Formats: sequence, structure tokens, C-alpha cells
Amino acid sequence: MAKCVECREEDHFLRIVPISYCEHRLCLEFRREDCLDIHLRTCATYCRSVGRTPEPHPRDLARQAEEAAQPQQLDLFAEL
Repeated sequence: MAKCVECREEDHFLRIVPISYCEHRLCLEFRREDCLDIHLRTCATYCRSVGRTPEPHPRDLARQAEEAAQPQQLDLFAEL
């Protein structure tokens, strides 16, 4: 069963097909129409093939924001 590289959904009722250049499988119809848009803006392989700089992926931006929100623990016994 094919899975979308963006949302990880399996193709039960979705249409998941590989797109040109990078051949990654994506949801193109029904519930996950945004998978194609995100992928075409963020996939390094695809962007390189069409001469565009990839944008940061929303998952990476969310992870960075989450990490920045975590308080930093100070090591009280670290040598100066």
C-alpha cells in the first residue's frame, strides 16, 4: 500500500501517486490537497530540478519553535 510522504496516510480512499522529478508519493485528491503544495515548496530534490530554493518545511518550523520554547537547563557543575 502506498503512503503519502507528507501526511503518512495510506491510500485507502485517497489518490496517492508519485509526482515528476523526485518521484515521492503524495496525496493529490480528497482530504489532503495541501500535501502537494507543501511538497512542491519544500522538497529539495524537486526544487533543485526546477531551479528553486526549497522553503523550510512546516514540520521543521514547528519542531524549532517547540525546542525554542523549552527552558534550557543550566549545568551547575560545569567547569568554567
